[in-house]
Amino acid sequence: MKALGLILFGLVLITACGNKDDNVNLTETSLFTRDGQPIYESPFGLAADPSVLIQNDTLFMYYSAEGGIAVVLSLDDGVTWMRPNNSSEDFIALQRAADYWDNTLETAEVIYDGTEFKMYYSGYREGESDNPNVENYEIGLAVSDDGITFSRIQESVDGPIISRDTANENTLDRHAMTSPGVVFENGTYYMIYAGWNVTDQWTGPNAGIRIL
Repeated sequence: MKALGLILFGLVLITACGNKDDNVNLTETSLFTRDGQPIYESPFGLAADPSVLIQNDTLFMYYSAEGGIAVVLSLDDGVTWMRPNNSSEDFIALQRAADYWDNTLETAEVIYDGTEFKMYYSGYREGESDNPNVENYEIGLAVSDDGITFSRIQESVDGPIISRDTANENTLDRHAMTSPGVVFENGTYYMIYAGWNVTDQWTGPNAGIRIL
């Protein structure tokens, strides 16, 4: 459970640092510094929601791109990044597809469970939201043998593997499920994600974004 514990510790740390009542000088206590330049730029100007996986001596970085979820690789501890096959365009690891429930893909997390690479991602069909404040994000799954090219499992072709709770207007993830984070530990998969409720223009009794 060490990996899961680290994730939970990180969430507590983020929450603590974000508390307006804490007298914390983030400038003096910051663990990170900027180097002033991006480490990677998409040729199309869109590279969002990075997620990094370490596998043997290779770093895989997955990001939200124009055509789906893209991937780049690093062999020098993340200093420089390259696209598979020296592609001049984003190398799309999982394609968006117009005829699927998830024709727009974002916020992917990839793990290796000892057998295959598994990509958990947020997807929605653009323009079909039932609320003007957020799209109907839900969670899908795609798999890969090499971490480069992914295919949806059949359940994700047919629909999300985890759906929003639409039992009523006040469920915690009524309107969206985004940013999945997954840990595989001792045969069990643990997922945290952001659940959205935007009822009554963010004024409903459970309105907000929460870690679930």
